[in-house]
Amino acid sequence: MAYNKDSGNYNKGDANTPPPIPRKKSFSFSYIVIPIIMIALIVLGAVYYKEAKEFVLDIISPKASSSSNTEKPERKGPVKKGGTTRTDTPNTPEEPEGYIPALDSDSDSEQESETIEYPVPATPATPTAKAEPTPPNKPQQAQPEVATARKAESPEDLLRKIDKYEIETFYENDKQGYRYKNNGKIIIPAEYDYLKRPSVDRPFIIARKNGKYGIIDIMNKVIAPFEYDEIQRPPEVTNYETTYCRLKKGTMYGIINARTGKIIVPVEFIKIVAKEAKDGTTSYLNLTKDNKKWGLYSIAAQKQLLPIMYEERINVYSENLFSVKHNGLYGAVNANNEEVIPIKYKDSSMGWLNSKDRTLKFRVSTDEVDVYDYEGNLLRKENK
Repeated sequence: MAYNKDSGNYNKGDANTPPPIPRKKSFSFSYIVIPIIMIALIVLGAVYYKEAKEFVLDIISPKASSSSNTEKPERKGPVKKGGTTRTDTPNTPEEPEGYIPALDSDSDSEQESETIEYPVPATPATPTAKAEPTPPNKPQQAQPEVATARKAESPEDLLRKIDKYEIETFYENDKQGYRYKNNGKIIIPAEYDYLKRPSVDRPFIIARKNGKYGIIDIMNKVIAPFEYDEIQRPPEVTNYETTYCRLKKGTMYGIINARTGKIIVPVEFIKIVAKEAKDGTTSYLNLTKDNKKWGLYSIAAQKQLLPIMYEERINVYSENLFSVKHNGLYGAVNANNEEVIPIKYKDSSMGWLNSKDRTLKFRVSTDEVDVYDYEGNLLRKENK
């Protein structure tokens, strides 16, 4: 039998041809190496997963990698220094140099915190400097106040606004106060039963509170206490009402400077009557304690000129000439209470002023008149 290579069978007819020796199958190392390599790659991939991921991210996003590499990692965990251990607890978990956070949100929660020990060389102790005595504190200079957008208004400004009716009276619980008309800002709270409107010429306010009168200013500062039964601004005398007021307590009267609060006439007279000089120069006050005897007070001099001894109100002719009645007779005295015109005339009409020649006449009888000048000189006698 002969062996046919093409068919792999023995052909009949060739008995001398020996049968072929069967081939042995050769062993291949690839059957072992390839699985080992695959297992190694799997192990390496599991171990170096993070590094491989960082490598890939470096290729994909180089800017993110460079920015993270510039940040210095914070120390974390216990740090040994000079034989002692210091524990640093950073606010955020420590990341190794060059670490780029994972893109998925679950990776941060899966990372485990690590403790890194950094060797810190011991710092040699330095000698302590001797403490110097602390110098005494110097008094601080007062700093100037910063100007506000709107400067506080002065009392004069407020009074001008009142004259322009930019400030109005308002009522609350049957009480009166003052406030701005445009914005309602309160200047004087509503705590008074009555308020007499002030002005630039009369910068004081007569007010009533709890049934008693007093005086305040536009800033609500008390000038006269609330203890009087009445306070009036008498209009009889020029310039009198712009400064002075008449006080009443019980049945007695007095005079106060309403701008300053000074009592110039004590509250001890039963009647006070303002009197202006006939030449219009000055103002005076007739005073009486019993309505029988009168004296004279000078507002300009702020003192009592004539004692309370005359039987009627005193007529004022000038700053130094006053017609009086004493012991039933009429005459004139000066500011020192010296007799200038004899007190001898019985005519109750007293004298009168002739404004043309500035003379003073006293009637001697029905048909006779004595004419005097302001110095008390008898000029002439006139008969009708």
